[in-house]
Amino acid sequence: FEHSWKILTEEEQGILLRLSVFRGGFRREAAEQVAEATLAGLSNLVMKSLIRRSGTGRYDLHELIRQYAGSKLAEEPQELESAQQRHSLYYLGLLEEQGVRLQSHQQKEAVADLTSNMGNIRAAWDWSIANHRFIRLYQVSARLMHLFEVRNWSKEAEITFRKTANSLQASLRDSEVDPTHQVALHAMLAHWGYFQFRLGRGEEAYHILSASAAF
Repeated sequence: FEHSWKILTEEEQGILLRLSVFRGGFRREAAEQVAEATLAGLSNLVMKSLIRRSGTGRYDLHELIRQYAGSKLAEEPQELESAQQRHSLYYLGLLEEQGVRLQSHQQKEAVADLTSNMGNIRAAWDWSIANHRFIRLYQVSARLMHLFEVRNWSKEAEITFRKTANSLQASLRDSEVDPTHQVALHAMLAHWGYFQFRLGRGEEAYHILSASAAF
């Protein structure tokens, strides 16, 4: 890895570093917006066997290469934060866009697209929790809930919305009460309670939904 790294141009190094924020592959459009990658830069990295391109047009990094590049990116905190922020904005935006199609005659295509990007959507969601971007999560939470429902991923949904609600509650205890964040909290509680019910946990769901309904 070190030898391959040293023979890359500065531009190629920068692209490879930023590509390490992806999880489970990505398309060229995502690489352009998140990693500021040019088509030429991606092609060069493919020729140097540092990234792969599938027959469907998706790119990915071998996990060991991703970890190596990620460790390099971690040495540049500002660059890391910037890339992660762009990544989160892009994939939450994708969730919002494709979420509309989930309720249309294009549902099958939307489900396939979102499913292929779930690794990135999960990473984008977790980054937003860690950085208290709760309003943005609230804005797309119904889309994610619908995707979980269509895929019958109730267990993951329960964990995701529980984690989000708990983080939101903790942030509200540490700061002045923001009405907008209160709305976001009770939406997350409602999603969490719903999936508790879907998992057959009626009593737990009742307590969670009661707290949300009281608001």
